[in-house]
Amino acid sequence: MQRSLVTQQAEHPTTHTATHLTDPALICVGFLIALPIAISLGALSFKQYRANTRRRRIEKLERLWNLDLERK
Repeated sequence: MQRSLVTQQAEHPTTHTATHLTDPALICVGFLIALPIAISLGALSFKQYRANTRRRRIEKLERLWNLDLERK
């Protein structure tokens, strides 16, 4: 004798409940986790960009100074 689906769900209510990815609470938690990570990665990337830009400018100035010294 087979039990109906309703009877099975009543006996084991946690086995058939599925979390929906469109649940507003899950979306909020996802944003709360992703936002600090995105801000941290953005800040680190910007610092790295600025350091590389400064290094390239210094290298360019050093080459110009060396060319200027060679002409004199």
